This record gives sequence, structure tokens and C-alpha cells, in this order.
Amino acid sequence: MLRHYKQAIIAAVTFIGGLYYFLEFMLPESLLEALVGQNYLDIHQHISRGTIFVGTMAIGLGIINLFRVHGKAIIKKKKGWINSLALVVGIFATLFVEYCDFRNAERQVEDWKQIADLGTFASKILEDHKSNSGDAARRTEFLSKRLESVREKAQSSDTFLNSNAAYLDRDTANEFREQLVISATLADSLYQKYLDRSDLEKLDTATNELSTQLKKTASLARDIADANYQATAAKQASTFIHEAFFVPLGSAMFSLLAFYVATAAYRTFRVRSLEAFLMMTAAIIVMLGQIPHGPLYVSTNLPGIRLWLLENISTPAFRAVVFGSAVAGLAMAIRMWLSLERSPLATDELPTINQKGA
Repeated sequence: MLRHYKQAIIAAVTFIGGLYYFLEFMLPESLLEALVGQNYLDIHQHISRGTIFVGTMAIGLGIINLFRVHGKAIIKKKKGWINSLALVVGIFATLFVEYCDFRNAERQVEDWKQIADLGTFASKILEDHKSNSGDAARRTEFLSKRLESVREKAQSSDTFLNSNAAYLDRDTANEFREQLVISATLADSLYQKYLDRSDLEKLDTATNELSTQLKKTASLARDIADANYQATAAKQASTFIHEAFFVPLGSAMFSLLAFYVATAAYRTFRVRSLEAFLMMTAAIIVMLGQIPHGPLYVSTNLPGIRLWLLENISTPAFRAVVFGSAVAGLAMAIRMWLSLERSPLATDELPTINQKGA
């Protein structure tokens, strides 16, 4: 039967995957290295990445399932298909906006990182100079050309280092351009010193000065790039989606839940048994003990009683609940590991092969 083969394969893969992580957690690292070899950590990293990939595919399957369910509702115009249409449109719009915003964020970091990396590059020049390496002059020439390229980008509107945008702070933009000129001048001066080799005793000082100047310029470049990034349409659209949809919808959801909590509390606190009376009494004491002042501030002893109830009654009970949940979770994990747990979404209507192989 095809269904039995599928179940056996899934159960075997699940057991082997769970067995690896069980042994990896239980056995000492020295024993694992003795069994697997010195490259145990590399193998473990590859397996962990594989687990991440499987989780990513599961997210993709969830999205596909959403499209299948709500797409069918839209096509057949079932009851509530307008809500399904709003969900699908919202998913596509959010994915598109967030992808564009992600690309802009990467470009922004790449642009200002060009100057931030030059500070490390200047330190490398100093190391080459101290070791009498022949690469110092070549690196200095490259540094000078790169700074000239950055100065051109600062005047271009196609990069995030553009310092001529109207929404930028004028003082920051002007200082950024000035610091670029100073950095380029120091780089050219340093290059000339390496070429004629006439002032070797001051090369260390000049290189350190250039490195400090580049770090200062990189800080301003990051501010300029971030301001340009915040002004992009994708970033503003992403902020609008978050602040105009996610935040209000979340607030509305929690507001609706508050009414359910209030009605549940009303039903729970009706005194029909000794346990309900004790619960209501403890709740009243805790609430009154939380009030710092006002007409409901009954006694100065209530805060201490409230603290005693929370530390000596509520905390042990909560720990017992957490411990019980952990044991239940462990039992569920073992059942899933051994393929004894059957999903409530499973179906017996799987394709089978009859005796004639049809």
C-alpha cells in the first residue's frame, strides 16, 4: 500500500533526525568527537543549517496553503471572500514593499560601508609601512582613488551618499562634503610621501591622522545614508503599513480580547464554591494592594499581603503549571519522535495501489 510506504518513510526520517539531536544533547562533546571525528563541529553546523532550511520550507508551505484556501474562496466567491481578497492583496503588497525596503537597506549599508572600510584600509597601510612591505604605496594610491569616487557619489542623486537632497540637514551635508575633501587631501599627501620617500619619519603620524579622519567621515556618511534611506518611498510605505495597519489592528484585537477576559473573569468570580470564594478574595487583595493612593487605598498592610500572596502562593502554583506543561510537552515530543502522534489534520483518503497495481 502506498500509504504505508509513505508513513514508514516519514516515521524513519523523523526518528533519525530526532535521534541525532537527542544524542548530541545527551552525550559529552569529547565522546562525540571520538565517534564522529575532529570535524564534528562542522558536521553539526551543516545539520543545523539543514534544519533551518526545512523550517524555511515549512513557512513557504504555509504561505502556499494560505493562497490555496483563500484563492479558492475568491474564485468561487464563497461567504467572506472579500476578507480573503483583502488578505491576499495585503500579503502581496507587504511582500513587495518589504522586498524593496530590504534592497534599499542593503544598498544604503554598502554605500556608507565603502568609507567605513577605508578606515581599516588606512590602518593596513600603516602595518605595511612598519613591515617595509612594497604594497604600502599601491594601497595608498588605491585609497586616494576610492575617496575621489566617493566624492563623486556625494554629488550624485543615484546613491545614498547624495548630500544635495533638500530634506537633509544642511550643516551635516556641508560638513560631510568638507570632511571628504580633507580626507582626499590627506590621502593625496600621504601618497606623495610614499612616492618620494623624503619624509619617512612622519609617515606614521600622517597615516594615523588619515585613519582618524576617515572614521569621522564614515560617521557622517552613515548619517547621510540613513537620512536618504528614510526618505525612500519603500521605507515610507513600510512605515505606513506598520503604523496604519499593524499597530491599529493589533490594538483592536487586544481591545476585543479585553472584553472576553472581562466576561470570563465575571463568570469565574461568581461565588458558587469555596474555591471561587478564595480566588475572588485573593484577586481583590492583589488589586487593592496594587493601588498606590486614593479612596480605594484601604490599608498600608495590603501591599505586603499582596506581595506575600504573589511570592508564596502564586509563584509556586505557576511553577507547578509550567513544570506540568514541560512534562506534557516532553511526552508530546516523544510521541512525535516515535511517530505515535496522529495529526488532527491528517486524512485517510490517501492514494493507494490496489492489488493489480492500478
